[in-house]
Amino acid sequence: LPGRYTVTAQRAGYRPLQQAIDVPAGGLQVFELQLEELPGRVGIELQPDVPFQLFVDAAAVATGSDNIAEISSGTHRLRIETARYLPVEQLLEVAGKGQAQQLAIALQPAWARVRIDSQPPGASVQVDGTEVGVTPLETELLQGKHTLVLMLDRHQPLSLQQQVQAGTALVLDALQLQPADGRVVLESDPAGASVSIDGTF
Repeated sequence: LPGRYTVTAQRAGYRPLQQAIDVPAGGLQVFELQLEELPGRVGIELQPDVPFQLFVDAAAVATGSDNIAEISSGTHRLRIETARYLPVEQLLEVAGKGQAQQLAIALQPAWARVRIDSQPPGASVQVDGTEVGVTPLETELLQGKHTLVLMLDRHQPLSLQQQVQAGTALVLDALQLQPADGRVVLESDPAGASVSIDGTF
């Protein structure tokens, strides 16, 4: 019969479709219904379990509190970034159609253990402008280039650039701090006298 009808189509692995169609009087009318495939449900399991950001084909993708991301079917490049671990990239064939998949990844630290000591000890240590402790000091630094500054009362500051490689322990031992230059204030009576030190004015 001619008129307006609502057609509902369902199939496993696809989103349900509900569509209104108008059937004219007389003749044969063909309607094509296009069902949308459900994305795959990919669970991300990290060891250790830390917060992360997921990128799929370079685009950021949100994950729920259960660490599950919805990703369309096909081959995708996944990249996982965290605050203190090396990024991980992996190709994954996603089945799609609402199917669940699990991806387990063991993270590698992006930092190194660093020991810093000075002569004399007790110097404050700054890393990239932030104070992290006093010597002798054991700490962790993320990989990359860092500026270290050691400061101790009555001594000259010591500044050095240091490259840190993830997973490789670094020992900066017996950094020698030089005494600060002395300051002498001389007064004469009457004022205005010429002064020489070791024959030098």
